[in-house]
Parts: sequence; C-alpha cells; structure tokens
Amino acid sequence: MTLTTPTAVTAPTPLTGDALRDRMLRIEWNTHLHRSATGAPRLRPEVVAELGRRVSIIDVRTDEELVGPLGHIPGVTPIRMADLAGVRALAPDDHPVVCVCGDGRNSDVAARYLEALGMTHVAAMDGGMTR
Repeated sequence: MTLTTPTAVTAPTPLTGDALRDRMLRIEWNTHLHRSATGAPRLRPEVVAELGRRVSIIDVRTDEELVGPLGHIPGVTPIRMADLAGVRALAPDDHPVVCVCGDGRNSDVAARYLEALGMTHVAAMDGGMTR
C-alpha cells in the first residue's frame, strides 16, 4: 500500500467590485423573474424599481404615450416596436433589459421578441405603466 500526501485545496477567489455587483444583479433577476401564460418573461414593477439603473429600461410606447397621463420612467430609452432589433446594438445580449409599455401587452411581445433574437436577460414589466 502506498501513502500519498493530500493535495492542498485552494479557496475560490472571492468576487469583488463589478464582478460581485454583476453576480448579485443576476441572482436578484433570476429570483424574481416569472413567465406569463403566453411565455413572456416578466418582472413586477417593485422589482424593476429595486433594480433601478442597474438595468436598461426601454419603453415601446409612442411619443404621444410617453408624454401622456401615465408619464414615463426617468432615464428610459424610447424605442418603437418596429425598431426593437436595434436594442441589440445598444446592449450586449447578456445585459439586463426591461421592456415597458402602457398595460404590459406590447412589452410582453417585445420581451419575447428580444429573447428570440438571443438576448438572455430580458423581461417585460408586469402590468406596464398602469400598474
């Protein structure tokens, strides 16, 4: 019988700075993400508010709707539904993107479309601006 010396196990390098923030964002995202009956990825408005500027928010409403009675979220990027493919040029495929509209229906369509384009962290804000 031959005895061997145990190999030293090294601890993983702890995450810090941007890597830690990115990991925490993805954990929070995945914890709160749910699917609608049609399969659209969704996040509740409270979660979107908590995520804040750590995610990109795109508003798929018309210019008139953006200044209408529902208002808009400060810092959103307005993008028409017809121009959604351009979102991929604004953010990498794994960057978290939340779509918003008036009642949630168009943002569901937008989120499913962006997923079909290959974006991995995309969601619609559940219920839109009315909620």
